[in-house]
Amino acid sequence: MDDGLFRIEAGQLAGFLRDPAYLVTPKRLGPTEPMADDSWQLRPLPTALSGADGSIWIATSAGVRRADPHRVAAGLAPPAPQIVSLLGDDNAPLAGPEPVLPAQVRRVAIAYTAPGLKAPEILQFRYRLHGYDDD
Repeated sequence: MDDGLFRIEAGQLAGFLRDPAYLVTPKRLGPTEPMADDSWQLRPLPTALSGADGSIWIATSAGVRRADPHRVAAGLAPPAPQIVSLLGDDNAPLAGPEPVLPAQVRRVAIAYTAPGLKAPEILQFRYRLHGYDDD
């Protein structure tokens, strides 16, 4: 099984074919749930077809799947992260719109999330502490 269906831009694919070390950045088309990773090849019929509406139909051993490139969520802004809780050394919650850490705090615990109801399983987070982590 794999992680779904992805699109790779033609220029990136050409770059990869010239140099296998070339970095490609695939965009998820869907579905978000795993698909069978083996194509259901019925020679001479193709494994994937483009529909009249631009959708892509993919045949696998588990059935036929449809993806609509026009509905790719990659072009949409990701949901804004929200801090659920912020704790200092003594596990006392730090509250307020702009909480300030007391002096000599050595550990900070930050719990965060983002409201991604359409496909929460594909949400990914990155974080950086300004003044501590390199850019």
